[in-house]
Parts: sequence; C-alpha cells; structure tokens
Amino acid sequence: GIHRLDAREASLLTEDHQTTVYLPMVLQKDPWISPFGVQSDKLFTRGNLLNRVQDLEVGWVRLQHWHIRWRVLQPEENAPIQWHLLEPFENELRALRERRITPVVVIYDSPRWATIHPTSCGAVRADKFSHFAAFVSAVVERYKAPEFNVHHWELGNEPDVDPRLVRQDNGFGCWGDIDDPFYGGRHYGEMLKVVGPAIRAANPAARIWIGGLLLASPHTTETERGRPELFLQGILEAGADPFFDIVPYLSLIHISEPTRLLSIS
Repeated sequence: GIHRLDAREASLLTEDHQTTVYLPMVLQKDPWISPFGVQSDKLFTRGNLLNRVQDLEVGWVRLQHWHIRWRVLQPEENAPIQWHLLEPFENELRALRERRITPVVVIYDSPRWATIHPTSCGAVRADKFSHFAAFVSAVVERYKAPEFNVHHWELGNEPDVDPRLVRQDNGFGCWGDIDDPFYGGRHYGEMLKVVGPAIRAANPAARIWIGGLLLASPHTTETERGRPELFLQGILEAGADPFFDIVPYLSLIHISEPTRLLSIS
C-alpha cells in the first residue's frame, strides 16, 4: 500500500532539518587494519606462509620463537649483543612492514648469569634488572626504525608458572613462585619498574605488554600449588601499573569432538 506522510515526517524532509548518521567503520582511518592476528612457530618468510597469512587479512602477528632470546644474543655478561644472529628476523620484519602487518615481539629466554634459578625461562635476579633493561633498551632502540617498525614488546611468555612445574629452559614461564603469596608477581613487577622506563626512553611510542598470562587456575585451593591467579595482583602490589600498557592472557577453547580449525604451514 501507499504510506502517507504525516506533518512530522514531512517536516523531517525539509531543508531546515538535517539528520546525522554515524558510520563508525567508515569513519575509521583508511586503510582499515584488522584487529585479528596469528602466531607461527616458523619464520613468516619461509615458503608460502606469509602469502597465506596475508590472505587471511590479519592485522597483527606475534613473534615469539627463535627471535629475541637474551640467552642467545648475549650469553656472556657485559658482552656485545650478537646482532648478526637476527638477520632472518630482520628480513621477516621488513616483509611484514611491506604488507602493513603489525608485529608484537616477545623478549624471553634469559642467560644463566641473570636468572634466580638455573633455567632460561626463570625470573631475572634483582641485581641483574639493570642489565636486562640495558639489553631491552638496545633492542627497542634498534627496531623502532621505520624499516622494522616495531613498537609492541612483550616481556616473557606465560610467566605465571613456577619453574618447578616445567622442564628446564622451558618455552613458557617461569617467573612463578609457589611459596610467595602473589606467586612471584611482585618480583616481576619490580622488574617492570626498571625495564619499563628504559623501554619508554628508547621509544616513547612503544607499547609494553606483560608476558601473556597462562591463568591456569581461577582459584587455587591446594596450598602446595600456590596461588598463580594472584600473579597479576602481585604486579600491581609492586606498584608497576604505570610501567606496562597491555595485559595479554591465554584463552582456551575446549572442543569435545575432533574438529579441524585452521592449519597454516
């Protein structure tokens, strides 16, 4: 049928009235950058991997394995950083920049001379915080250059794990301390209070991520397991909140039946 306009509706069509329509996606800066990202255990420059990642139209990649490993790059205290070992990584950064993909780079794997426990994933000793800050500062300074374009740095990976619960030199963890009321979070926070300012001095545009939290137990009741869920609170108890920007955490998807999600190789 025909809809006849009443006086109010008709008045909205006159030149004296204007209507504003908000289109958030259109108003975003162009080109739009996807908020989704991926991580690979292989270099993105190997084989066809980078092309397949680009086909997914992701805006971010997390670079963790075999990249910024303090133990490898500075195995001896006060020794120069072995930048030549990072040539493949630097080529990877250049390739990501060409495709307008933002990297998040994880710094981990500490040398024996700097850790409390004899494991590379463990907490850095307080008397070595300044050495860690000097190393991180040099890395941040180098890779803020436009050709690399790195401004997001993550300090560790799943630090809320006690080193006694994982193998030596594990790929994740292990700043946790079962015997500490805040599971070692305060010590990690003290580290942030030294390393955070060094990162910001080297690159004011940097964004500091704490190590992605495992959050294995939402509320631990067994005394012998400690309280890993309080690790983040420990960071805040240390007064480290001004020295980081982002709190990443692991989200697990439990699938009851065999399902093929996505494989990138």
